[in-house]
Amino acid sequence: MTPSRTGLSRLFPAATLIAALALPMTACAQAQAVEEEPADNVAVEVEVEATKEPLKTEKAEKAEKDEEKEKTPEEIAKEEAKKELDKLQQEAQLRSARLAAELTPLKEEKQKIEAELALLSAKQQEAHAEAKLKKEQADFLASLRLAEMAREMQAMQQQLQKMQTQMQIENLEQQKETTALAAANAKLAAQAGTLQAELMLVQTKRGAASIDKDEMQYPTNPLKDGVLTISDRRIPLNGAIGGGSADFVTERLHYFNNLSEKAPIFIVIDKCPGGSVLEGFTIVTAMKNSKAPVHVVVKQYAASMAAVITTLADHSYTYPNAIILHHQMSSGMRGNLTQQKEQLEEGFEWAKRLAVPVAEKMGVTYDELTELMYKNNSDGDWAEFGDKAKKLNWVDNVVEEIRETALVTAPVDNRMPMFFFEADTPEKTKALATTLPRPFTQAELFHTPPIEKTVKDGNGNTYYELPPLTPYDYYFLHDPEGRYRIAK
Repeated sequence: MTPSRTGLSRLFPAATLIAALALPMTACAQAQAVEEEPADNVAVEVEVEATKEPLKTEKAEKAEKDEEKEKTPEEIAKEEAKKELDKLQQEAQLRSARLAAELTPLKEEKQKIEAELALLSAKQQEAHAEAKLKKEQADFLASLRLAEMAREMQAMQQQLQKMQTQMQIENLEQQKETTALAAANAKLAAQAGTLQAELMLVQTKRGAASIDKDEMQYPTNPLKDGVLTISDRRIPLNGAIGGGSADFVTERLHYFNNLSEKAPIFIVIDKCPGGSVLEGFTIVTAMKNSKAPVHVVVKQYAASMAAVITTLADHSYTYPNAIILHHQMSSGMRGNLTQQKEQLEEGFEWAKRLAVPVAEKMGVTYDELTELMYKNNSDGDWAEFGDKAKKLNWVDNVVEEIRETALVTAPVDNRMPMFFFEADTPEKTKALATTLPRPFTQAELFHTPPIEKTVKDGNGNTYYELPPLTPYDYYFLHDPEGRYRIAK
């Protein structure tokens, strides 16, 4: 039975099958060498001889037997041996032919296997070549990437070196600026030291001439020989009288009264255009109710409500060239006609409560006072110097000298000393002006509460904005230039 390709493939791998086929092929080659004739011819002759044997006649057999009888035993043995040999050769040829017939499909299978192996080897070589090509391509791309990364790294290193160089330059410049600034600071420190020494000298001189507070005098009559002496029981009243002014004055009146009910209290007016009726009337009332005598002093200018406070004070003083101004009260009415009428009536009532006492002190009636206001000035703003105001009984005393004994030591505050300071360049001088303390103002010196706010209108004009009035209140101040306006 000829083995099939599938069966052999299951039993042996390709290499084992080839080795197994080598032995039958060798035997076949030896058989062919013994007999030159093809195995197919031998098989045919054997079959023909086999078919001829039954056809022999009895006569022939007999002849053979007779002939055998005539032969010697040795000849017979040789013939038998020859026959045996012929038979063996025929059998061998037959087996060889059969083996060759059986080996033919194996040869074909071998050739197929060898072809498949060659194809597989070719594919393997092709795959290997493709893999090698891919590897070479990958190596090439990797080398390109490494080269690109090297270039980027080099560019980054160059940029880093550039940045380091720039930083070194900036550090050098900064060190240079720092050195220059340190030198400038040292120069300024030296100048500041000199100025500080000068300031200490001035303060020392002032301190040497200062008055010991324990020796402060509170005479019942502060006016002596035309000199008015003001003690530390003083209350400044400057700027427009508005919300908070009455509290500022009355709280200090109560404080000084609690310290002493006999020592005089001074309300000192430098510049006051007047202001709120309610605030001013509260001050007048507190003055009247004070057990300690209240003295009002006008140094420069007192108008409207401030003039009323001065005139109605039990004790009042002024410089001869100070200005005191009386006029009618004004207001801004709003609402319908009925409301305006009510406001006007309230205004007249307030005017009488304030102006009538002033008229009585002058020795005239309310109507005569109003007539005199417009007789002396078409606007009704009746202003007089201090010496003439005394003749009208607006003020009690005219003095030539006022001594402020409350300033017992040199004022110390975070402000610029009273001399000009200049740096080595205009730019530095300007910068220094924004950092050095500024000089005292009279209002700050005596702690006047700020009640005004400076504002500019659409035309660029500066004015003082007053807070809105409370109900039943009016502003009673002198303002011919419209410098004061009520906030809306």
